[in-house]
Amino acid sequence: MKKIAFFVEGRTECNFIIKLIEEAYDRKEISITANKAKGGNKAEITFTTIFADSIKTDTKFHVLIVNCTGESNLRTYIDDRREDLTKSGFFKIIGIRDLYPNFQRNELHTLMQGLKYKLPQKPIETEFIINIMELETNFLSEHNHFSVINPNLTTALISDHLGFNPETDDMQVRPAPSLDLHNCYSLVNESYSKEDAVVDRTISSLDYSNIYYNLRTRIQPLDRLIQNLDDFFH
Repeated sequence: MKKIAFFVEGRTECNFIIKLIEEAYDRKEISITANKAKGGNKAEITFTTIFADSIKTDTKFHVLIVNCTGESNLRTYIDDRREDLTKSGFFKIIGIRDLYPNFQRNELHTLMQGLKYKLPQKPIETEFIINIMELETNFLSEHNHFSVINPNLTTALISDHLGFNPETDDMQVRPAPSLDLHNCYSLVNESYSKEDAVVDRTISSLDYSNIYYNLRTRIQPLDRLIQNLDDFFH
């Protein structure tokens, strides 16, 4: 059985990856385990299982997703689990975090170098994917989902009132995509926030065919995520 581990900034990233896997790959061959990490900075590091699929006879792939409950301990948790993951036969470790709010666009290289500093690449390769500026950049760019949120929420309406078009403009240049997403939804008396139900509504509304075949060509971090999944499953 092939195994891959994702260490992500928060619940939004965790649920987005799960939904992407469900929509783009053969879910019946895949087992997913989601953990929540806490501790560090001299406190004991613990990993709690949020849910875990059962391993069946036709399971070919196992995906572990660790919610690091924030970006600051991402590297610490990877270091802590590396030996166990190696012993368990994992294929690769991928860390995913946002650039916003603690880093500016021109500090991407600095952040990446810090994450990779003295990081072993054997026996398990580790890659970091940094969203510019947030994971919500992908949501903002996936223009088909707006009409699912509300049929009256069109890209023309967004362009007329907010001055940008998610369908044609590069949303990676937006400094705060989550706020942009909220402002878009507000045009039809809806909202976006980090509340679980609100985030899940957006994740469920996304057009994953558009994400897989089109959007990835415009957003490099998204393409790296999908390419890693492609390489793993295929």
